[in-house]
Amino acid sequence: MKQVGTILALALALAAVACRADRIVFKNGRSLECTILAEEADHVAISIGGGQMNIPRSQLEKVIKTGTAATAPTPQASLSGLLNTVPPEHAEIASKFRQLLQLRNAATDAQYMAARHEEQLQKLEQRQIQLRQAFAETARLTEEKNRQAAAVVLPEYNPYDNTTAMRYRRMVEEKVKLQEEADTLFGQMSQLATQGDEARQQHQKIRQEFKSDHQPVVTYRQALDRFATEFDAHKGRFPAPGAQTAALFAMLDRHVVRFRQELPANKIDFRIRGNATIVRVLVNDTLSGEFVLDTGAEIMTIRESFAQRLGMRLEDLPISDGILADGSVIDIRQATLQSVAVGYAKVEGVRCAVVKNALDADLDGLLGMSFLKYFSVHHNVANGELVFSRFSPQE
Repeated sequence: MKQVGTILALALALAAVACRADRIVFKNGRSLECTILAEEADHVAISIGGGQMNIPRSQLEKVIKTGTAATAPTPQASLSGLLNTVPPEHAEIASKFRQLLQLRNAATDAQYMAARHEEQLQKLEQRQIQLRQAFAETARLTEEKNRQAAAVVLPEYNPYDNTTAMRYRRMVEEKVKLQEEADTLFGQMSQLATQGDEARQQHQKIRQEFKSDHQPVVTYRQALDRFATEFDAHKGRFPAPGAQTAALFAMLDRHVVRFRQELPANKIDFRIRGNATIVRVLVNDTLSGEFVLDTGAEIMTIRESFAQRLGMRLEDLPISDGILADGSVIDIRQATLQSVAVGYAKVEGVRCAVVKNALDADLDGLLGMSFLKYFSVHHNVANGELVFSRFSPQE
């Protein structure tokens, strides 16, 4: 995927040329302007920045082929020239923007890889289901053949009675055949078990890679927020910029806006129950559950059964007193989660309290301030919006 990142990076620095204003929209929400060369059943061939690539259809949400000419230069057309000729007083902010571009390329590569790994995981999960079903059916047939073989009771052999001897031989042949069929099925079971183990191992390997795919996107999102803040402060020091400085500032402003627009949406799915907002939370990159968004809770809270499914050894966790909203005191176990993610909003090393019966039966926990303190949360129930933005540095 580095080749893809290189092509996209080159496209950022090239001068604008007349091209058809085609566009492809990925399933992760990102869109890309390009020239569509061909549409095949399994992929779309595109040209961008003088390079060509094939994008799998499985990664695409929409293909927009307008065929109209793009005459205006893109905001990136003179970026390279401006960055290479900045006055000394803007050298630091230009250097930070170059670093941001590198992180953007890495995030672009990671998004392609994430889509690819997600597709592989779906296929492997389906493969594991098929293997389990085949194993169960083969085990049933093996048991049935063994039962049929056991039901064949051989009569007493009498070599002097042709009828009895022939019947004996037929039953021996029948019993041997059933046992051979059972042995063949047992061999197939062993093969299916081996294939299942291989599929599980491959799934675990790709799952680990899939976990790491999102980190460059998170890093890039944080870097973009930091750059925007630093850039605003930098512009404030030049209230009356000259022509070259004004062009640089306008160019960087356009890029910051564009980069924010192309990022995967940070909007979070949620549902309302009474006065509670319930969101889906992924814990330790392995297990997800339904949590109440609770800005009044000092730390995140999870149910004991959820903690056990995470593989926590509850007996090893320290116990302390916890005070509920009604003032009652309960025992809680203190722990630190490896990571907590809500959509693309992710924090590592989140403190939590493990409780037994302090939550509704269908809920897995409370999403408290030990996670939420890193975000500005915009919640508009009427418009169906819940957005986590402006990721703060972790303490």
